Amino acid sequence: MTNKNCMEKTSFKPFLLQKHVIRQIWVSGLANLLQTMQGFVVAMSSIVIPQLLHTKNENELYLTEDEATWFASIYCFGYLLGSFIGAFQGNYFGQRFSLIIDCITATTGLLVVGLAPSFPYLCIGRLLCGHACASATVTIPIYTSEISLPKVRSITGSFFLNFYLGGYCLTVILGSAVHWRITIVSLVIFPIFSAIFLSMAPNSPIWLLQKGRDEEAFKSLLYFRDDILEVREEIAAIAENLVISKKKNKNMESNSLSDRFRFKLNRLKSPELVKPLMISIILTAGFVEWNG
Repeated sequence: MTNKNCMEKTSFKPFLLQKHVIRQIWVSGLANLLQTMQGFVVAMSSIVIPQLLHTKNENELYLTEDEATWFASIYCFGYLLGSFIGAFQGNYFGQRFSLIIDCITATTGLLVVGLAPSFPYLCIGRLLCGHACASATVTIPIYTSEISLPKVRSITGSFFLNFYLGGYCLTVILGSAVHWRITIVSLVIFPIFSAIFLSMAPNSPIWLLQKGRDEEAFKSLLYFRDDILEVREEIAAIAENLVISKKKNKNMESNSLSDRFRFKLNRLKSPELVKPLMISIILTAGFVEWNG
């Protein structure tokens, strides 16, 4: 009887079925749900432009060749703006709240495009969609990596591309079956769903520690780890790294401008930065951007 009780106590659920692991996957999925927006935006022009260039309905919008070109490309301007703003937004508000802001921006952009009465509204909506995509693209990997264990990151890391491709495929399939306005407006379900459930999720524990909100950071990490001893050890390790980082920053501030510039230049040439940067560029260019 004693042996049986011991076996029951020492028996564990499979790793992926443990409650804290499911929480990490669930919240990471909610964050990456916004990545479907990138698929929506890229595919949007392929379903809207053909219908508006060759419309037979006099009451429908009509695009000229030049206007169609602007509509197809203008999201890139929003993308450039969003990629810069997203970094500051995530650092100031926290990654979770930053993603909620992006969800609101994405929802607004989709509604403006879907209900657009004229060409300028189409451009404004697409610009907002591009901004939301870029901002979320900056924030999502940071948030998911900070809440996930290394063992779980192999799963949550794959969400980023899978959700993008899923959003692209969904837009193309819907756009081939129904009117473009119905397609675009129906897609707002995704950022709305993401915003609602992200508002109930914890913030990044690392960001909370950076802001001095230690108690909230402990609760957040406990939600994602479910082991008090493990949480205490991880909190202590993160806090130690933050202290070291702050000391380095203070030492840098006391140096002259030329010394700070020389230090940053040396960091740019260091193998710790150059090697992973080159690998990332080669992989991204070769397997994402240049593969057609």
